[in-house]
Amino acid sequence: MKFMSEIGGIISFCVLFWFSIQIWMTKNGNDKKSTLPSPASWLMWMVLDSFMLVTTIIAGKPMWLPLSYTAGATFVTIALLVRSTWVWSYKETICAIGAGVSMYVWQKWGAGMGILAGCASMTIAGIPLILDMIRDPIRKTFYVYALVVLACTCTLLGSDWTLSGTALAWGGIAFNGTLALVVLRGK
Repeated sequence: MKFMSEIGGIISFCVLFWFSIQIWMTKNGNDKKSTLPSPASWLMWMVLDSFMLVTTIIAGKPMWLPLSYTAGATFVTIALLVRSTWVWSYKETICAIGAGVSMYVWQKWGAGMGILAGCASMTIAGIPLILDMIRDPIRKTFYVYALVVLACTCTLLGSDWTLSGTALAWGGIAFNGTLALVVLRGK
């Protein structure tokens, strides 16, 4: 069943790559441009994803999910750098602090604990998105969150069932599952 973690990574990457293509295809008109996220936000997610990839590799855990997150976030960030406007807010600051704390934990207590700290940082950094979606749910994003839940479930099926080997997948299921339910409820 190890191949399931690879399938999970492929699904996750495809979702993010498709999102980057949608950004590239967005017209540069003022009305559309303002609805795109900031490249700063995705850059910080790319940093957190890269941290998760490095610590996962060092810990010897299946790397497909964090690799797909990192590669996908890189494509999305590049597309947003061209198509959107740079804005730094408290959301990006939360990601930056979380990445710093996670790196400290990794250096102090090892890669396994770094993975857990990174998962906690990603979840905390995602809380503002959940709050935004509660206030103004975007129903058409349901499939994105649902497919990431599927990717994380596949990753779990192919995992080694250790805490550090499953933390990212469990976190992804909880976070994206919550978002999927929030956007389904509508305004």
